[in-house]
Amino acid sequence: MTIAKWIPSLVSLKLCCTLAYGQPNTLVLVPINNPALNEYDLRRMAVDKNYNLWLGTDNGIVKYDGNRL
Repeated sequence: MTIAKWIPSLVSLKLCCTLAYGQPNTLVLVPINNPALNEYDLRRMAVDKNYNLWLGTDNGIVKYDGNRL
């Protein structure tokens, strides 16, 4: 077989592997019904390795662990 016959197969294999094992670039935000969060004007958000949510506000930084600020 010539290399020209292998190219479509290799491209298809690469595409299948990329679609099967690639991580989606999506971020899902679940609404939080915490009245204390309404007091802040949020500017930035970040998540640390312990899954704490760090919020940059107009008055400083706030840490949210899922239960308390």
